[in-house]
Amino acid sequence: MLKAKANCCEECAMGLGFSAYIPCNKPAVNIVGWKGRDDTPIRMCFACTDHNVRNRGGEIIRPYEAETT
Repeated sequence: MLKAKANCCEECAMGLGFSAYIPCNKPAVNIVGWKGRDDTPIRMCFACTDHNVRNRGGEIIRPYEAETT
């Protein structure tokens, strides 16, 4: 399974459906979780945050602070 780059969006790139998982990989701005689900909250870019909050019951847990290495 592919993984998102460090400090980047972990949400599946939009438009792929369920056929494959390819991470969005745009710079992450928020940690997003989902109301009533046990899924682990993940890093998301602005567009993925907006889509998940508006359409998928997502909620912003907190702003994402980039990890430094």
